[in-house]
This record gives sequence, structure tokens and C-alpha cells, in this order.
Amino acid sequence: MFWLSGSKVSTLLQQIGRDERPVTHETLDELPASRVLAHLRSVMVATGALPARDERLVALEGWITAAVQGRTDPAERRILHGYASWHHLRRLRRRLGKEHTTHLHLDWLTGNGLTLSLTWSTPPDDWQDKEAHTHGHTAVVLRPDWTMVPSRSITPYDLAGPRVPAPRPDGRAAAYQLVTELGPDWDPRLTVRAAEELSDGRILATLGGVQLECWLPSGEREWAIPDKEGGREIAVAWDETSAWISLVRPERHNRPPQSVVRLSLADGAQVDQVAPSGYVSLSSAADGDPTLAPSRYWIRGIPVASRYPFHIRHAGQPYFLRKAGRRPAFKSWRSVGSHRRAGARTRSDRPAEPEEKNVRRLFPYSWVPGEEHYGGPGVEAADGSLIHAGRVCRQRRQPGDSFVVRRAASDGTPQWVFRTDYSATALDADATTAFIAYDDGEIVALGLDTGTVLWRHRLSLGNVSLIPTALTLTQAGRLLIGTHDGRILLCSTTT
Repeated sequence: MFWLSGSKVSTLLQQIGRDERPVTHETLDELPASRVLAHLRSVMVATGALPARDERLVALEGWITAAVQGRTDPAERRILHGYASWHHLRRLRRRLGKEHTTHLHLDWLTGNGLTLSLTWSTPPDDWQDKEAHTHGHTAVVLRPDWTMVPSRSITPYDLAGPRVPAPRPDGRAAAYQLVTELGPDWDPRLTVRAAEELSDGRILATLGGVQLECWLPSGEREWAIPDKEGGREIAVAWDETSAWISLVRPERHNRPPQSVVRLSLADGAQVDQVAPSGYVSLSSAADGDPTLAPSRYWIRGIPVASRYPFHIRHAGQPYFLRKAGRRPAFKSWRSVGSHRRAGARTRSDRPAEPEEKNVRRLFPYSWVPGEEHYGGPGVEAADGSLIHAGRVCRQRRQPGDSFVVRRAASDGTPQWVFRTDYSATALDADATTAFIAYDDGEIVALGLDTGTVLWRHRLSLGNVSLIPTALTLTQAGRLLIGTHDGRILLCSTTT
């Protein structure tokens, strides 16, 4: 318990506890490698919270993956990947016995007999065995003198035995208990999806499990409205007495449609609600009014808007993606649509979907012939041009597939394109600079006129690396950033 009180250990356990996923080897592998993490993993394996695995084999697999991805030629990557996977890794797994069995229990039966209870470890091609994770077999290995047994002399024939139930221990509850012992006030927080700052210094945020929460300038949370799946976008009313929130409701069969609710900023009470005809994107227009834009679009016949939403902020008119014509799915092209309210411009406190008669086609979403692009976050500049992020749709990602582009309002011609290997999670801009958050933890500032990099910074707090998931420019020189582990940060862009 003294080891758990260390600062590095506490920071690591808090980072693990904020992750909404179960604690597994895979989730631990996503954390930065350290001696503290290696020791914690060994403790969890020893106590049964995690299954045992060969760390040397895992390290070799990671090295091979990095070496293969480091090759720029796709043909070379395919050759190296096939050779490493089917020649070296497959033979090594067989030598280690990892492809066939995992030891769960062993005991001496007699002076010269060893009984072993083993369970299957399901190789990749063993998908037909539905009981592979819950059944094993018992084998009795006999040797006249175990002190004289040479290394690797036990054969598969020695390990043959009757099939018996052999469920593996579920260590998730023990892992959760280990993390919750950090303190009685420990409160796991999920991914922040949007954040906005009010004129009085209060901060609003939506995140997993919370429709909306409000923080005072002192850093104390004033109120929070729980929700099973949480809120998504925020559109603050022009008088800052209320805010519209789009609730996360995944597209599933027999699920209620997406809901957009209006909450009082005094206590979070719901005061109004809008039921859209389909899934929509909520944003605040350039004049402060809330707007709704259809957020459903397809690529190659598959709906992808929930994973790659196309969301334009501060726009004078809603923008959305729509398929044009009846072309084959693999050749279909997409356009950006918009609508303008007819008649005199009046202040509106309820968001409305665009009427079909007011929708007009602007230009193809992809400016590269033969390419299809996923949607991403964006903003509208003062001259009406669009600055938005996206990603090329391919079966296998290639370097430079993710991009941020500035496009002319008239025909969508790119004025500049900035390419990276990682996807943008949020984007905002002022009159001179575009600020982009990426899923590798980096914040990049681009000059709005040329798209050149002004500065780039990897987000961290102390020794903890963070992944930005929400970003809002609150005022000159300040960014409000939400992270994957529920943190809300106010960061300076000038220091």
C-alpha cells in the first residue's frame, strides 16, 4: 500500500480509472511505457486481475509493427508484414506454446507424475470454437525422473487429455476496486465533447455520462445533469440564460430519435426540447442563433456521420453533406448544402432544420477526382470561406491522409491544404489563426492566409500526456480545451 501512495503511481492509477473501458492488457498498452506501469501490470497478473501473457513476445510484435509502418513503400510494407507475421511470429508462438494453450493450474500427482489443467488460447483461425475461452483439458505427464528431463521435451502428445470446463477468472472487479481505493471522493470522468466559456467566467461542458455541467471561475462545479450517454454540441443563447444541447443517441434499430434540449444555465433544468426529423448537428451561427444541420451522410453505402461528423461552427448558414444524383456508391460524390432563412432576419431562440426549398448545392466535398473524404470539424471565416478538417477514405490509411483545408466559398477550390497522419478532433479560428486539436495529443496553429505552421505543442499536464477532444477559442490568446480523460483546461496561445 506504501507503493500505491507514490506520486507516479497515483497519477497512473487516476489515468487508468478515468478510462471508461475495462482494464485490459490492450488498454494498458496505450499508456506510455514506464517501470511503474510494468510493475502494476505484473501485480494485476499475479492477483488474477489480468491474464498472464509473454511480454517479450508482445514487445517483439510492437517492434515489428513499428518497423513495418516505418516503410514508405506500400509494397515493401506488405512483404515485410507477411514475412514477419507468418514466418517469425507464428514459429515463435508455437515454440512458446501461446498459440495453443495457456497454463492455469499444475500439481504433482505422484512422485513422477505431473497433472496440468490448461485452457485454449484461441489462435486467430479458431473462431469456430465458441467455448474456447471457457473450456480446456487436463493432461497427466509422466517422467521417471523429473530432475533429468531436458528442456522442451514435452510434446503435444503428452499434453493430450479430456476436455473439461475451465473458465478463466474475471479480474475486472478487482481492478476496479484497486483503482477506487485511491480515495472516497474519486470520481471517474469520461471524454469531454464540447466546452464553452460564458462572459461571467463560468464554463460549460458536455461529456460522456453528463448532458451538461457548469463550472464556476473558482474551479468548483456548480451543477451537472447526468445522462446515460451524455451530451454533444453546445449552442449558448445570445442572452446566456440558457443553452441548447444535442444529446448523444447512436443510430441503432428501434432507438428513439436524437433529441435537442434547452437547459437553464441557472440550475441545469430543462426548459424546452426539439425533436428533429433525423440526426442533426447543433451549432451557434455567426449572429449567435442556434442552428441545426442534417448530420447523416454515407460513404460507399455505409452511414459514417456518427464517427466522422461534419460540424461547421460560427457559420452564417448551416452546412451539411448530401449525396448528389444516383451514381454508383463507389463513385458517388458529395456536396455541401446550405440554407438561408427567407424574408427579414429576426432573432430566433429555437433551432430549426433547413427547409428543402431553401437548400442549394454548393460544390463537391472532395476536390480530388476519385477520392472520397470523411467529414470533420470546421469553421467559417469572415470572407465566407470554409476551414475544415477531414480524412481520405481508404481501406488502409496512408501517410498524409488526414488534412485541414481552406476552401473558397464560391466553388470550393482549396486555397491551401495542411496534411498530417492523425485525425483532427476539434478546430476553431480567429481572424488570423486556425487552431486544430489532434488525436495524437498535439495542438497545431496554422496561419489562416497561407496554412503555414505558426507553432505546434503536445498537450500535457505535468508528466501526464493528454489527448484533446474539444477546443474553443474563448478570447484573444486563450484556448478552452477538453480532454479524453475528462479534464477541462484553459491554455494560453502566447506563451
